[in-house]
Amino acid sequence: MVVAAAVALVRQQFRIAAGDDMLPPNPGWFKWFVLMNWTAGIAMFFSFFAIVAGIGVWFRERVRRITMVKFSLVGLACLFLCWFAWCWNLIGPAHRI
Repeated sequence: MVVAAAVALVRQQFRIAAGDDMLPPNPGWFKWFVLMNWTAGIAMFFSFFAIVAGIGVWFRERVRRITMVKFSLVGLACLFLCWFAWCWNLIGPAHRI
């Protein structure tokens, strides 16, 4: 069932990317690069709050240890997301071609 869903998704992507949107990239793709910049930027913005919560939970009293670990893991995952987006240039100029 998962394979069938993946095949259907791939077929849908090829149906959407027709005409001027086919490879290689052209200036018609700039709108998608801008959308990717905004999406990565919003994710990094909200990741900041998760990182702060992951650090701040260790200074609160009456919080179970497993809760501290869970908050910290989510904060570390968000920190990795920010590093990945920044170092691999997910946020950059829309005219990458």
